[in-house]
Amino acid sequence: MTAATISDPWLAASQGDVQALLALHERGVDVAAGDEEGYTPAHLAAKFGHAEVLRALFRLESAARASVSCCARPYGYAPAHLAARAGQVDVLRALYELGGAARDSLHAPSIQHEYTPAYLAAEAGRLDVLLALHGFGGAARQSLHSPVGPHRFTLAHLAAQVDQVSVLRLLSRFGGDAREALRAQAGPHDFMPAHVAAYLNNVAVLQALHGFGGAAQASLHMPVGHEEYTPAHVAAQAGNVDVLRVLSEFGGAALASLYGHTGPHGFAPAHVAAMAGQNEVLQFLYELGGEARASLHAPAGRR
Repeated sequence: MTAATISDPWLAASQGDVQALLALHERGVDVAAGDEEGYTPAHLAAKFGHAEVLRALFRLESAARASVSCCARPYGYAPAHLAARAGQVDVLRALYELGGAARDSLHAPSIQHEYTPAYLAAEAGRLDVLLALHGFGGAARQSLHSPVGPHRFTLAHLAAQVDQVSVLRLLSRFGGDAREALRAQAGPHDFMPAHVAAYLNNVAVLQALHGFGGAAQASLHMPVGHEEYTPAHVAAQAGNVDVLRVLSEFGGAALASLYGHTGPHGFAPAHVAAMAGQNEVLQFLYELGGEARASLHAPAGRR
């Protein structure tokens, strides 16, 4: 199909056909219009990795230029969001080089859920995108550790939620605020990434946090929130025996958290499991023996 026969600006953009898109523009076709989902040709160009299309649109009149960084309904994603989720690093570099609103879109939250491009990249495990955003510096780098979304989670929390261990390793490598996010509290329960992983039974995440050492490792036994629950309490409530088993294997403070009493009520994980009817957890604590078994008959309130 040639530029003379392409009559759809979205098709031209998705195929990276700059000549066809410019020809449509010269014929009076709106190359900044949104489709039934609100996506403009710029969105499709970003999704399919056609940075040259975005550069061409940017050189046109104000509406076409604005489409390079505008948000589309219903989720309010800009082209940068689609590029990040699809791993289109060349597109992100082009947006950075264009400057202004195009560069700002690299860290802008979406309208509906306030997801940043970094957030979508982390969810999809796009490490190359996270590396690029880190390399851009400034606000783009800051988005790697800033809380976003309805739960005000950081990328570390999201990675713990969706079991993206490679993302956690990358954040640890970045150091600074990105590494500090590995133990940051966020969300309605002030959870750290370790608590999120414990709740969702993501054992590999806990093993990674243990391997990082320092504050990330310490988060495996830290109490948080009003109830001052540790990851062991959260796992006991959810019935995640695999989490309790791996915490016991870590030894030290992680092991001690399996029978430690915390919070305003002085509950141990055994109390939480009993209230939630998690009999498998109680059986595991019994089989573990020692203080874990003793916690099955210990009164609440002992700290």
